[in-house]
Amino acid sequence: MSIVNCSNVYVKDVDDVKGLGVFAKVNISCGDIVEMGVARRVETDGNNNHLLFT
Repeated sequence: MSIVNCSNVYVKDVDDVKGLGVFAKVNISCGDIVEMGVARRVETDGNNNHLLFT
């Protein structure tokens, strides 16, 4: 079993805005698992780091 599973989504450049977007590869229904991964708590304040959203 993999620690991270993102097989239902893909990431690509978004022309309308500067950055990346995440899009579904398959139809996703209510209750479906979209992706699984590892979460880590970061001791920081999102107000002090423009790359972190809290």
